[in-house]
This record gives sequence, structure tokens and C-alpha cells, in this order.
Amino acid sequence: MKQPLLNKRTKSALVRTIDRHSHAILLTGESGTGLSYVSEYIEYLLKNINNSFYKLVIKPEEKTTITIEQIRELRNVAKHKNTSNQNDIKVMVVISCIDDMQHQAQNALLKLLEEPPIGLFFVILCHDKSTMLSTIESRCINIPVLPVSKLEAEQYFDTNESLNKNYALSGGLPGLLVQLNDNIEHPLLEHINSAKKILSSTKYQRLCLVDSDFKTSVSANNLISALDKISRAALKTGQQKDKWLLNCLAILNAKERLSAKVQAKLVMDELFISLN
Repeated sequence: MKQPLLNKRTKSALVRTIDRHSHAILLTGESGTGLSYVSEYIEYLLKNINNSFYKLVIKPEEKTTITIEQIRELRNVAKHKNTSNQNDIKVMVVISCIDDMQHQAQNALLKLLEEPPIGLFFVILCHDKSTMLSTIESRCINIPVLPVSKLEAEQYFDTNESLNKNYALSGGLPGLLVQLNDNIEHPLLEHINSAKKILSSTKYQRLCLVDSDFKTSVSANNLISALDKISRAALKTGQQKDKWLLNCLAILNAKERLSAKVQAKLVMDELFISLN
């Protein structure tokens, strides 16, 4: 496996945690961080120690959430993978991701983490810790997947003309930066294009789009994240600094209001009026 693009502190934390034989890792980072990409590196590290396990990914399938039945089934998996050695990993369980897990399923997962079945190693992916039971976090080694520095990106990639643009657009988020540099489509690119359209529209045109495109919390969060990336990248250029600083403040306020469960349509109406 090619060594992944990772912040040096994140990489060191992963290696230390694997060496300590922990039973659960919580990977946290915003959309675009590349949590699944990092979980593949964890798999690589584990295989250097023990190559006799397999990976099981738990994710929403036909339904939009991870259900309690999917979590309960893990106990049956453990029963069929008998081992007497507490550190002998038989199954690497990747929860992708806990943001999409029912509350009852989170409680069932918590019970597993409190009394972990021998042979199971958990890697839990999380974009928003406010959606997760705090007691789950306390049962895991929490490793934030940090943005990479410009120097780390330059050392990882061959020098190319698009790196500066891709780094600014990604904000150093490793998963997104790798995909941008490799010309791989990423869902965030669609949100970036929508954000550019919003910024180039009049206030009236923006407000007309709220009802059709951005009235749910999911669509609102996706757009706000894209607006934030564009505004921060523009702010770093030093041009029209006051304009982009005001936009950043308006976006921050919108993020806080959405986190406080204010109606998405109301938040987006106010944001679209405030943007310059």
C-alpha cells in the first residue's frame, strides 16, 4: 500500500494506538477528511501485525440509517471467530459512519464497546460528534484526522500547477486533496459548484433557490461547508479581505444556528441575505 497523505500528528497517533492493542478507534473529521481512506491505512497497519483477520464494514444499505439489527449481528460474528487471546484480532469492524446510526443502534454499540467481544477491533468513523452518544467516545481512542500542511502536501505529490488551487480548495483535508489532485470526482465538488453559483447570484435569486434546493439540514450543511471552503481560500489571497471576512463570519453564524437545530430554511434565508 502506498503511504497515505496524513498529517504527521495523526499518523503518529494511529501507529501508537495500534501498538497499544486498543479495541476501538474513533476517527473524527469533517466531510472531505477521508475517514474511509484513513481506515484503509489502519487495516494496513494491523496486517503488519496479524494477517489472519477480515474487514467487515457496517453502513446504511437499503435504509438511510445503520440499524440495531446490524449491530446485534456483530455478537454472532464474534461467536464464530473464537480466540482466547485478547489481542488476537479476527474481525476489523468499520462503522461507516456513526452519524448514520439510529439511537437504539448506538446504545447497542455502546454495550459492545463496554464489554468488547474477544477478536473484534472497532474503527468508528464520525463527521459530527454531536450526533453520537458521548459515552461511545469515552470507550474509544479518539483520533482527529487533521488537515495536512502545505509542506506535507508538496512533499507527497509531484509538483504540478494545480496543487496550490487544490490545496486552497480542500483546506488541507487529506481525502479531498488526494481526490482533487488525482482528478477523481468527489461529492463536495458538486457542493462547491453550487456555492460558486450562490455567490455570483443576486440576493433575490439566492432566496428563490432556498425552497427548491436548501431547505433541509443536510443540504444546508453541505452548501455551508462549501461556502466556508471558498471564503477561507479567498481570504488567504488577501484580495477583498473585508468582503471575505464578513462572509466567513456569516457562515460561522449559520453553522452555529444549524447546530442549535434552528430551522434550515430560516438559517439559509438569513445567510443568503448576509453574503457579499
